[in-house]
Amino acid sequence: VRLDHDKEALEYFYRSLSAAQQSFLSKGKLDSSEECGASVVAIFHNIGHIQYRAGEYQAALATYSEALQIAQSAFGNYHLDVAATLNCIGVLHFHMPKPDTEQAMWHYSKALTIRQAILGNEHGDCATTLNNIGRVHYMLGQYAESNALYREALRIRHMVLGPDSLDVAATIYNLGQTHH
Repeated sequence: VRLDHDKEALEYFYRSLSAAQQSFLSKGKLDSSEECGASVVAIFHNIGHIQYRAGEYQAALATYSEALQIAQSAFGNYHLDVAATLNCIGVLHFHMPKPDTEQAMWHYSKALTIRQAILGNEHGDCATTLNNIGRVHYMLGQYAESNALYREALRIRHMVLGPDSLDVAATIYNLGQTHH
């Protein structure tokens, strides 16, 4: 049961972050082990998501940026946690009150490159990023580009998730927008 009590959730996430950081501190530096990195990055993602939902975009950007630094330090530049964090930062730039499509596109493109290198081209996470890139093209009025990206995302999502998936429906909706 999810209670949607973001304030309480934040308190728990900050407490867990503090505990995780203390647990993994090594000579004044955050241990870069995979266990530490994965735990701390996941906590930062949850904090950033709550900040984003609350409209605290600059705080969320700082949180996701810190998660990105930790993920890159712990795992290197080509890791799924790095790609997920880049995608989150792209989403944030896309949804800001004044969208920064250039930054959104840059982060989405980096995330896609990493995801495709690790997961292959036909993975649901790659489809999500293709869909996100398509949304940027749509926002810029580049309908042919967005249409092509949505079609590829839909093909992958349909294959991976099946026809009854909400993600499939979302991509079909996005395709409809390009024709509207």
